[in-house]
Amino acid sequence: MILFIIFCIILPFVALVDITTSHFKDGVTKLLWVVVVIFAPLIGSLIYFLVGKQQKVDKREFNPHRND
Repeated sequence: MILFIIFCIILPFVALVDITTSHFKDGVTKLLWVVVVIFAPLIGSLIYFLVGKQQKVDKREFNPHRND
Protein backbone atom coordinates (compact mmCIF):
# COMPACT_ATOMS: atom_id res chain seq x y z
CA MET A 1 0.00 0.00 0.00
CA ILE A 2 2.82 2.39 0.85
CA LEU A 3 4.55 1.62 -2.45
CA PHE A 4 1.37 2.52 -4.33
CA ILE A 5 1.11 5.84 -2.50
CA ILE A 6 4.77 6.64 -3.22
CA PHE A 7 4.20 5.68 -6.88
CA CYS A 8 1.17 8.00 -7.05
CA ILE A 9 3.24 10.89 -5.70
CA ILE A 10 6.47 10.33 -7.65
CA LEU A 11 5.00 9.54 -11.09
CA PRO A 12 3.30 12.95 -11.59
CA PHE A 13 6.42 14.71 -10.35
CA VAL A 14 8.62 12.83 -12.83
CA ALA A 15 6.11 13.53 -15.61
CA LEU A 16 6.06 17.26 -14.86
CA VAL A 17 9.86 17.43 -14.80
CA ASP A 18 10.04 15.56 -18.12
CA ILE A 19 7.40 17.81 -19.71
CA THR A 20 8.97 21.06 -18.56
CA THR A 21 12.50 20.07 -19.62
CA SER A 22 11.47 18.73 -23.03
CA HIS A 23 10.82 20.50 -26.30
CA PHE A 24 7.54 20.08 -28.15
CA LYS A 25 6.50 21.26 -31.60
CA ASP A 26 4.56 24.12 -30.02
CA GLY A 27 4.04 25.63 -26.58
CA VAL A 28 0.37 24.70 -26.51
CA THR A 29 1.19 20.98 -26.43
CA LYS A 30 3.53 21.45 -23.48
CA LEU A 31 0.96 23.54 -21.62
CA LEU A 32 -1.77 20.99 -22.34
CA TRP A 33 0.31 18.15 -20.88
CA VAL A 34 1.15 20.17 -17.77
CA VAL A 35 -2.56 20.90 -17.19
CA VAL A 36 -3.52 17.24 -17.74
CA VAL A 37 -0.91 16.00 -15.26
CA ILE A 38 -1.81 18.63 -12.66
CA PHE A 39 -5.59 18.02 -12.78
CA ALA A 40 -5.42 14.22 -13.18
CA PRO A 41 -2.06 13.28 -11.66
CA LEU A 42 -2.04 9.50 -11.90
CA ILE A 43 -4.07 9.00 -15.08
CA GLY A 44 -2.55 12.07 -16.75
CA SER A 45 0.98 10.89 -16.00
CA LEU A 46 0.29 7.43 -17.35
CA ILE A 47 -1.26 8.84 -20.51
CA TYR A 48 1.67 11.21 -20.95
CA PHE A 49 4.23 8.41 -20.70
CA LEU A 50 2.21 6.22 -23.09
CA VAL A 51 1.23 8.88 -25.67
CA GLY A 52 2.83 12.24 -24.96
CA LYS A 53 6.47 11.21 -25.13
CA GLN A 54 6.07 10.57 -28.87
CA GLN A 55 5.03 14.22 -29.33
CA LYS A 56 8.37 15.54 -28.14
CA VAL A 57 10.88 16.97 -30.59
CA ASP A 58 14.29 15.35 -30.71
CA LYS A 59 16.94 17.62 -29.18
CA ARG A 60 19.01 17.37 -32.37
CA GLU A 61 16.04 18.64 -34.40
CA PHE A 62 15.16 21.46 -32.00
CA ASN A 63 16.60 24.86 -32.93
CA PRO A 64 14.78 27.87 -31.43
CA HIS A 65 16.70 30.27 -33.71
CA ARG A 66 15.84 28.48 -36.94
CA ASN A 67 13.90 30.55 -39.47
CA ASP A 68 11.74 28.30 -41.62
